[in-house]
Amino acid sequence: MNRKKNSFNWLFLLLALSSLTLFTSCEDEEEEEIIETLTIADALASDFDFTILNEALMRTDLMSDLDAQGSFTLLAPPDEAFINAGITNLDRFTDEELTEILQYHVIAGDVFYSDFNTRTVETLNGNIYVSSNAQRIYLNGETNFVQINYGASNGVIHSVDRVLMPPQNSVVQLVTEDDDLTIAQAAIEKAGLVSTLNGDGPFTIFVPTDYAFNILFEELGVNGIDEISSTELANILQYHAIESRSFSTDLEAGMQPTTLEGESFRVLFDFNIFLIDENDTNDNARIVQDNKLGTNGVIHKINRVLLSE
Repeated sequence: MNRKKNSFNWLFLLLALSSLTLFTSCEDEEEEEIIETLTIADALASDFDFTILNEALMRTDLMSDLDAQGSFTLLAPPDEAFINAGITNLDRFTDEELTEILQYHVIAGDVFYSDFNTRTVETLNGNIYVSSNAQRIYLNGETNFVQINYGASNGVIHSVDRVLMPPQNSVVQLVTEDDDLTIAQAAIEKAGLVSTLNGDGPFTIFVPTDYAFNILFEELGVNGIDEISSTELANILQYHAIESRSFSTDLEAGMQPTTLEGESFRVLFDFNIFLIDENDTNDNARIVQDNKLGTNGVIHKINRVLLSE
C-alpha cells in the first residue's frame, strides 16, 4: 500500500492515546466513561489533511451521523484529492449535491480493506465497483487506497486518492456530452442504437473519437456517416460494445471479449492499452481516455475505429 504521504500520523496518535484507557485506572466510573475512542467525525476533525472533507460534511447531516453510535465505513479523500479534482471551493455545490457526493463515500457497516473482494460495494448513494490485480484494489477503475483500516468507535476510515463522483448519466449521455465524440453520437443515432445502449446493461463501449472516425472515412473513401448505411454503422458500433462493466483495470493481455456484434477483438498491453481488431490493415486502436462511469456502464475513448472484417 502506498504510504508516501502519512496523512493519518496525527489521527493515529490520537487513536493510540485514546486506547490507553484500557490500561489506566480511574478514580471513579464517571471519569472512565469520559475518555472514549474517537468517532469518525472526531478523527477527521483532528487531521489537517481533511479540511475540505470536513467543511463538506459540516454542511450536511452526515457529520452528525458519523459522530453518532453506529457502524460506518468512510472512504475519505484528503484535500489533495479535492484539489486534483478541481474542487477548491464548495460554494459551487448545493447542500443536496454535496450530500449525494459524500454519501457515495459512506458504506453501512465495517468494511476493512480485505473485505473489498467483491465486484460491487453498496454505498449510501449507489454502487462502487471494485477491480483488482496482484498489486492494488481499484474503485471505479482508477481510485486507489492510500491508507487503510483506521478504526474509530463507530466504524472504519480508509484514505483514498480521488473524490468518487456518483454517476449521473447513461453511457449514451456520456457520449453526447463529450465534444470529442460528436461523430460517434450521430452514428449511434443513425444506427438506431440509442434505446439499446440506454438500457439496463451494463455496457462497456470503446468509443472512437472524431479523429478516429475521420481516419476511417479517409480509408473508406467517404465524406462522413451520411455515406455509410445504418446497418453498416450498427455493425461497426456493436463491435465496439460488450455487455459488461469493464474498467481498464479489468482488462487483461490476450483478453478477447465477445462484442454485441458477435465477434471479438484482442487486448494488448505495451505501455498503453491497445485493441486489435480482425482487420489486419488497420492500425491498432489505443485507449486515450478511460473509465468514464455511467449509470449503466462505462466508456473508454479510442483513437481508431475497430472493424470486424
